[in-house]
Amino acid sequence: DYGPLAEFRRELESVDPQITGRPISTLHSLEQMFDGFVESSLLAGVIIFLCVWIDLRRLTDTLLAILPLVGGGISMFGIMGWLNVDLNPANLITLPLIIGIGVDYGVHVVHDYRHQQGRYVLGWTFGRSLILNSLTTIISFATLALAPHWGMISIGVSLAIGVVCCSLHALILLPAILSMLTRHRDRHVGED
Repeated sequence: DYGPLAEFRRELESVDPQITGRPISTLHSLEQMFDGFVESSLLAGVIIFLCVWIDLRRLTDTLLAILPLVGGGISMFGIMGWLNVDLNPANLITLPLIIGIGVDYGVHVVHDYRHQQGRYVLGWTFGRSLILNSLTTIISFATLALAPHWGMISIGVSLAIGVVCCSLHALILLPAILSMLTRHRDRHVGED
């Protein structure tokens, strides 16, 4: 538990600033792990953005494709806070997975949008495929919440919340935005 351990270190440092020992080294390792996960997630985000931009070749489409990730990530952290699920070394592992899943759903929707003419509508077949993919992923991750160890439970809960949030943004918000952006688009104009 990071909070009590950090408080313990602060109390010990008030007595001796040169303290050492297992709790102190554990806390130091946790801090380094957290920093490493944050840095790797940011680096992955930049590289993924570049890959999506190379694929879509338009900045607007790239930003639209990463919208489910950004919106889903913000929603995920909000819901985790509301449920009192703290970020910890165990569930930090979920960040790169959520990044990949959120971008994947957004890229699929943008490719579907680029192959349609007229006002964008999320197709029934394509929408069902995304829903099935989301549900199987959510169920798979949610089963980790049945584990006897809080670390595994935390991973399962955070992954399930993250996939739900990214899925909803890809299935509801992104198609709604694309529909608004294309409300005046000519039905006879195809992809560039």
